Amino acid sequence: MASNQAKHILLRYAQSLSGLEDTISEHQAILERSGQVWFGKVGRPFGQQTIKAVAQQSDAGINTYLYLAANAQPEFVVHRANIGRMTLDLPDEERALVPDYYSTTGLLGRVGTWFRLTQLNRIPAAALSKLVVAATGTPVLSVVGSSRSSMFIVAPKVGAAP
Repeated sequence: MASNQAKHILLRYAQSLSGLEDTISEHQAILERSGQVWFGKVGRPFGQQTIKAVAQQSDAGINTYLYLAANAQPEFVVHRANIGRMTLDLPDEERALVPDYYSTTGLLGRVGTWFRLTQLNRIPAAALSKLVVAATGTPVLSVVGSSRSSMFIVAPKVGAAP
């Protein structure tokens, strides 16, 4: 895999949270109203090197995606979002761009990394077959369901569009 190939983020997530039927629809409602929404990754944050790389790609006009994969047997439900910004700290002035469930479920203080999304669409689960783990070249589908990790830096397979 070429080292200059665009990198993207893949998160495995839970479609529903204590009383919430669909976390994606909560984000899409704000996105439709405001043109952007913050998505929080709970737990261990991404490192500064990854955040910097995402910012450099975005600044260079390279589409950088957040893939969200929820295990819904027999296959994943997959969404792809454009990352406008990635940060460890949610800007106070943009709190209105975060779905209320982050506060009502106690998740707000547990978010390690925030992604400001400017687009969020469901895509076919087969799209995951076109991605590899950036560091190893391992096909995403061979690790996303079985890895203890819920976060991956991914890249398109050589010759595949993201």
